[in-house]
Amino acid sequence: MHPKQLGLGLLSIGRTWGVDNVTPPSQDDAIALIDAAFDLGVRFFDTAPAYGASEQLFGIALAKRPAMQKNVTIATKMGERWRHASNDTIVNHSYDELARSIDASIALLGRIDILQVHKVTVDVIASADIARAIRYAGQMGIRQFGASVSDTAAAEKAIESGMFKYLQFPFNRNNTAFGSILGAMALTGMQAITNRPFDMGALASCASAQQNAFAFVLAQPFTGIVLTGTSSRLHLKDNLVAFTAAQSTIN
Repeated sequence: MHPKQLGLGLLSIGRTWGVDNVTPPSQDDAIALIDAAFDLGVRFFDTAPAYGASEQLFGIALAKRPAMQKNVTIATKMGERWRHASNDTIVNHSYDELARSIDASIALLGRIDILQVHKVTVDVIASADIARAIRYAGQMGIRQFGASVSDTAAAEKAIESGMFKYLQFPFNRNNTAFGSILGAMALTGMQAITNRPFDMGALASCASAQQNAFAFVLAQPFTGIVLTGTSSRLHLKDNLVAFTAAQSTIN
């Protein structure tokens, strides 16, 4: 098995996102996308309370297909959530908020395989509330934890803490900042969940560009998941073709 697998990020099915402000698909189309991803071989799905209706829609898709529910990795987050009334997100890492988030996500998804702390900073990692929330999550049957970071200082702190098996961060040819922490991750056995392989579309102008973008990420020294994010079944299929082609060049 290749040390890096393609996963699907589910932000775009839950709320408007991206430089083009693409609106999310209908419920039927969102579920059809998840079904298509599973049928095409995707086994890792990444969602979050901050992604609007994403968790709810993913939970509906899972409930409709027991075989999928049993054979995928369900990754979600805590620490940031979507507010429908104001059409924005709020970041809150207090224990009470985190515990409520865990309960709500389990209710929507059925289970959580990987729980990540969203919007991690150096101070957040040091917070007693995070450690307490992780203990609570363990009591709820969650066994694997991760941190989603946007700067290398937070990434280094997350690695040093020893609390996390996974680290999620953006990585692509135009954004290589997190390349500096890959060695430390390897030494501790942490796995990466990289996102934005196409740099918000800047590296996806054609099929060969997509393949080259994936090949760049796949050539890096880490084990884990490369997330792609789309609400289009056609684009997802194109991504999988490009990813498989890129894998063949690395192998």
